Amino acid sequence: MFKYCVILEDGITSPAIVKIVEENNTSTVLQVTLFEGKNRQIRRMCEKLELDLLELSRVAFGEIKIDNLKDGEYRKLSQDEVQLLEKAVER
Repeated sequence: MFKYCVILEDGITSPAIVKIVEENNTSTVLQVTLFEGKNRQIRRMCEKLELDLLELSRVAFGEIKIDNLKDGEYRKLSQDEVQLLEKAVER
């Protein structure tokens, strides 16, 4: 696990935590934790680092887990999740 910043057109990114989840001869699966949300940030970071991005999926938004939602699906937030978002906005 390591922290990594990238200089993009709109400035340097906050350090992202990058963890190798799986590796083989042809590809590597990374888990990337961001602490900011620049537009298409992971895609642009990979492009800048000349990494071929084959698939990208969000698994959480802050402390809220996405679970197994498919593209276009949604679910109602629990009261605890709403409170987490409210606290995040206050910061």
